[in-house]
Amino acid sequence: MPVPIDVGVRIQALGYLELGYTPAQISEYLGISESAIYRFKRTAIDRGYNPQKSKRFLLEYLVDALRSGRPTKVTEAIEASIVSILY
Repeated sequence: MPVPIDVGVRIQALGYLELGYTPAQISEYLGISESAIYRFKRTAIDRGYNPQKSKRFLLEYLVDALRSGRPTKVTEAIEASIVSILY
């Protein structure tokens, strides 16, 4: 499973792109793949980023989306501490 890339690094990568740096340069500076840089830009555009209207990067453009799936299991110790707090 790939290592998640921090939102700050994602914003930094898009900022470099907007300043005219090449994906190869950004990849070298930040230590992320060029394909990840293109993916961040595509995701931001899909979520409403439009560089023709505004150059601002909002967190909603680049934060991780919620993922579906089974929640993690609660251990008995955690369940007991929750129950003791509630009662």
